[in-house]
Amino acid sequence: MTPAARTTRSKSPASPPARRTFDAGKYTKGFEELFAVDLRVDIDVQRTTDHAWLDKLESTWDPKKVGIIMISRRRNGECYIINGQHRVVVSLRKDPAAIMDCEVFEGLSVEEEADLFLDYNTHQKPINVYDRYRIALKAGRIIEILMASTATARGLEFSQSKGNRSIAAIAACRRIIDRWDSTETSLSNRETLTDLLGDTLTYAESAFGAHPWTWDGNLLQAIAQVIRHNRTKIDYVRLVERLRSKHPDEWQAMGMLGVKGGGGSVSRSTAMARIMIVEYNKRLSAANKLRMP
Repeated sequence: MTPAARTTRSKSPASPPARRTFDAGKYTKGFEELFAVDLRVDIDVQRTTDHAWLDKLESTWDPKKVGIIMISRRRNGECYIINGQHRVVVSLRKDPAAIMDCEVFEGLSVEEEADLFLDYNTHQKPINVYDRYRIALKAGRIIEILMASTATARGLEFSQSKGNRSIAAIAACRRIIDRWDSTETSLSNRETLTDLLGDTLTYAESAFGAHPWTWDGNLLQAIAQVIRHNRTKIDYVRLVERLRSKHPDEWQAMGMLGVKGGGGSVSRSTAMARIMIVEYNKRLSAANKLRMP
């Protein structure tokens, strides 16, 4: 297959720098622009293709964020992907003549390609939750903007550690907005959001006061689920009263008992929400009882 004519401006300098050498000259590395269609995959040194990830990557695709593809040029001249195969596949879906910015190694054995893949995908420090929130806020990401404005309106802030006015449960609060109170449509039109996070924070503080234990992620997620599934019939005065019947530590312990092996964050909070609803529903008529998440 002959690639279509290039339409992008070459990024190569007029006088390319000499290829850098490693390990007494055994390996060399340089940077090149290569057609995506010419890049091959050796399944023995690559992860299994994740089609769900491909679809997600394509749905949020931004050409300027593709990054560098790591390549090994073998003795026969063929170029094999060491890191970046999913980005290459999506690039080809978008444009059969896609051009990739590549870091090209020469002189690697197949075993060394596999070793480089493992090292590259193992020795990377992931972004912690707080830094991800802070940087996403700087980038103008809508969910983080909503989180920040919701907290600020209540005299709260997101932080790396819990405090009387500091929330460290960033992942839980993000989930409340992103998964439970929004769709792609509602995020683009903020008026359609129900302010689920705002109500959760308000009634958590009303019940337990401004203390570090109030801002526990599982507790907040549990309260959010109670509200989320019962918007039209919940009596918030009663909700606060019933929440106060137990200390947050007691709610936590009861939530733990409600799942096998302790469960994950969402399963524990769901179990806790169900116990909260049982407590709320005591001595109520069927018409006034809340439904379970």
